[in-house]
Amino acid sequence: MAQGRHSYVPFYTSDWLAGTARMTRLHKSVYFDVCAYIWDTARPCPASELPLMLGDLPGWERYVDDLVSAGKLVRSPDGSLVNTRAMSEAVKAKGLWEKKSAGGRK
Repeated sequence: MAQGRHSYVPFYTSDWLAGTARMTRLHKSVYFDVCAYIWDTARPCPASELPLMLGDLPGWERYVDDLVSAGKLVRSPDGSLVNTRAMSEAVKAKGLWEKKSAGGRK
């Protein structure tokens, strides 16, 4: 874990399975990688990160576009990607981590 980042977010398995039930395995993989970035950093996944993260998957851009079209991801004007629920959970977890971390230093 990098300094200044939390290491835990709640993962609701039933919600994930229901929310990805009609996705192909490749769509699920792309979606999970983008959400994992958001969960880890508590910020949107920058467009510049996508080729590094997904570049070994031929045609990865199409999978991202499909997820945006389906409403699973939102593309910001700067090209970054976000999932509102992943961001909400990450922000809550990071806030809790910062609060506990600050308490531990006292």
